[in-house]
Amino acid sequence: MPRGARDANEHEIIEALRAAGATVLQLEDPDHEGVLDLLVGFGGHVVGFNLLMEVKVVGKKLRPGQERWARLWNGPVITVWSVQDALNAIGVRSREIPRLARRIAQSGG
Repeated sequence: MPRGARDANEHEIIEALRAAGATVLQLEDPDHEGVLDLLVGFGGHVVGFNLLMEVKVVGKKLRPGQERWARLWNGPVITVWSVQDALNAIGVRSREIPRLARRIAQSGG
């Protein structure tokens, strides 16, 4: 997928992570060499997220360039398919998700 085409679920995942208090940086990969989509900081930790489309690619593996990049990255790399996956990855409990969803909706995100 060319870097100009972000994953369909990326915006809502970013909004949910930010609503939970995370810092989110969208990574660019102009040469399409496998860099993951997001760098996420939360609770003093940094996590690299690779976002895959929620329904069409559930179970899909990382592309070879992404696998290579993940092996070289000296930190955690997590593949998420949904808002709940992303929030679980940073330790936000499921029962907090409805409150976060309301907060996102109220902010217009």
